[in-house]
Amino acid sequence: MRKVLHILLIIILSVKAGVSQDLLQTEIVNLVGGGDVNVTGPTLGASFNPSGFTNDETVTLFLDVSLVNPRDDDRNLAGTTEDLFVFIFEGGGTIQTDGDPVPAAQLTRVEGDIYSIDFDLASGELLSSDIIADGGFARLLIKATTFEAGQSGDFEIRFTEVPESPDAVFTVPESFTADETVSIFLNSDLAFGDDRVTTGELTGEADVFMWSGANNFSIQPEGQTDFNAAFEPGRLDVLSSNIFRITLQAREYYGAEDDVVISNIALLFKNTDGSLSARPANGDFSIAVAQPPSVEVPDQAVRVFPASFTADDLVTVIFDSKVADEDGNTALLASDEIYLFSGVSISDGGDGFERTPEGQIFDAPVGPGLMRALGDRVYSISFIPRSYFGLADEEEIFDLTMLFRNSNGSRQTTPNFMLEADECPQ
Repeated sequence: MRKVLHILLIIILSVKAGVSQDLLQTEIVNLVGGGDVNVTGPTLGASFNPSGFTNDETVTLFLDVSLVNPRDDDRNLAGTTEDLFVFIFEGGGTIQTDGDPVPAAQLTRVEGDIYSIDFDLASGELLSSDIIADGGFARLLIKATTFEAGQSGDFEIRFTEVPESPDAVFTVPESFTADETVSIFLNSDLAFGDDRVTTGELTGEADVFMWSGANNFSIQPEGQTDFNAAFEPGRLDVLSSNIFRITLQAREYYGAEDDVVISNIALLFKNTDGSLSARPANGDFSIAVAQPPSVEVPDQAVRVFPASFTADDLVTVIFDSKVADEDGNTALLASDEIYLFSGVSISDGGDGFERTPEGQIFDAPVGPGLMRALGDRVYSISFIPRSYFGLADEEEIFDLTMLFRNSNGSRQTTPNFMLEADECPQ
């Protein structure tokens, strides 16, 4: 569990999408004032898991009591050893705090200042059914048994319905960082099977799994090795015959270090043995991962994941045609198809093109280098160098050289992009 939890929570609900119960989205905001309440903006330290859910599930609210509208006096809850409770007033007005707290409203300490509480939405014990609906809201505060022992300021959970998504894959919230909880949804009726023609192969299946990797499969979750077998961490919840969900934090799920920038998640879905699947018409699904304001990602025309690799690693190259190369060149920005023209050196000091992919022709790069369009004029391609460049078992890489061209070779990037031996270790 990370210290800073999530700012924006969303719950979704759409009968049109094929879910029998409503899906909602929530915003959590800090409040100030008494009866005349003022909104002070999104609160830190509060999030639901799953972040997208139906109105008859049991969901968990995580609270970092040092961040949720904290008091700036001696009653701040940071570091408290007291039992803590959440007080709820539904529909506005002044929050009610008289009398003993309800036992079901006691928070459970997760670690440090992070606590959790489960809401059984079907029972309505803590949040009634008219609150868990479009336009509903509830006001909360956290306090110890007595106010003198500590309390938070008021904050409010606001529920709204999420519009039906026209896409086979959508997320709640729509934008998220690698350290925020996200629920990924699949509408299998809108996804294609392996033949890219048949739709709805996974509709009605009871066991559905996500097969995925961060940064275009360059970082995969531990244990995801056999496509023809169940990968339990990737199992989806079944919400209806065609709506499935998985909830995760990308950095934790893919085991990425804190200094690794995660820019996207590439994914598809399958049944237990991989005989049925849900994919887009071309390539794989790709979900963009937002970067927090504190992370500066420099504009780069070319990114390679992982940053260093051997001939036997899966390598992903991402090319952003919007970013000028060293010569100020954005000649490929208007091209609909982008091809990677590449080669490797297998000796120290080689020319960078001692080995090239079979079928690669410089004047007509229509062979193996066709890149997948990710949207926003960004393209990617993944390969294992040993097989892609036809290397013998004893051959290793000293350099990888790349340039990017349009379909007839009339426009290209300049100069060549090169990764040297320290990035392609022997």
